Amino acid sequence: MPETVEYCLENLKNIKQAEFVLVVLPSENATIDKSTIYNFVKFGENNDKNIISQCVMGEKVVNTPQGYYDNLLDKINAKLGGTNMLVGHDYIQDLPFSLSETMVVGADVNHPGMIEKVPLSIAAVVGSFDANISHYSNDIRIQKKDRTETIHDIAQMLEKLLIHYQKKNEGRYPNNVIVFRDGVGDGHVKILRDSELVSMEAMLNRLAPNVKIAFIIVQKRHIVRLGLTTQNTNARKPTYNVDSGTVVDTHIVEPMIDGMVLNSHFSQLGTSKPSKYTILRDDFGLKTDQIERLCFFACHNCARTRKTISIPTSIRYADLCAYRAKQLTDAYQTRNSDQTSTSLTSMTVDTELHEQELLMKLSKVLTIDAEKSEKLYYI
Repeated sequence: MPETVEYCLENLKNIKQAEFVLVVLPSENATIDKSTIYNFVKFGENNDKNIISQCVMGEKVVNTPQGYYDNLLDKINAKLGGTNMLVGHDYIQDLPFSLSETMVVGADVNHPGMIEKVPLSIAAVVGSFDANISHYSNDIRIQKKDRTETIHDIAQMLEKLLIHYQKKNEGRYPNNVIVFRDGVGDGHVKILRDSELVSMEAMLNRLAPNVKIAFIIVQKRHIVRLGLTTQNTNARKPTYNVDSGTVVDTHIVEPMIDGMVLNSHFSQLGTSKPSKYTILRDDFGLKTDQIERLCFFACHNCARTRKTISIPTSIRYADLCAYRAKQLTDAYQTRNSDQTSTSLTSMTVDTELHEQELLMKLSKVLTIDAEKSEKLYYI
């Protein structure tokens, strides 16, 4: 199957000069595993910088849910470099810096499950490079499994994004960098501050010493929930969920840490789950209302939806980018199952040596062409 998919993509590129491919995956009851086909399509796409693909489910084409094609076209437009929507700059005009001189960064790590054969973590960092905070470049690194949630090469990854920003903005670096960091437990906050933040500061002092930085941790796994005391009957369905943009910065937050709880999205069903924000560094001296408005603004402009999402868009993109990388490693593992199995079995003999060998192989698999890395191919 891998060879068939790659052969089809190769023909589309060479014979039809295709730049975009729409792939209809088999239905749920088909004998062929659609997730395997999906991974191979993305693996083949990853090997060619000139092709962007979009997969659709066969049953969705036959029985199309309301709004399906709207969402599909939004994703395709964004993958091809288009812009679906923007938030007016006047919304955050009270901030002490200009968005046209700002890069918004999202960082996340995808860890292997307990039963997965490849015991390696994948880190992804994305950074905006336009004045509207709608286009992002990315960098992906594979690293040893580390339950401290640390991104080992975050300084080098951020440096690569800064250099890309410089190329896209007439040779100048951004004056401001806002970093949103995902996937961090309460017990690892200090570790990240002493490792990732310190390494980024050292890199910035060398590359662009005048750049100001804000470093904000965003947590999705926590026990805080916000709700109304009386039912909201103005929504499409009666609900006790709070409105989009609801923020709490007193009483239920950590007393010794600068932070807040923000419910940026609105849920019609179920219980809304807000995100917890912890500010580790703020060179701008933002007031409480300003940083809350900034974080809410960062939850807009996601190309996958026309609504506000529950976390900053840059983090969502980093999460999707890391997950796409995992799909590529899964496809590589299936495609080269004999070699991968041998390598993993040999790791019991010399774990360090074979872990490094596997790291090198998978790093090549995840190498993205510079031109393609500035597209949202992973959404």
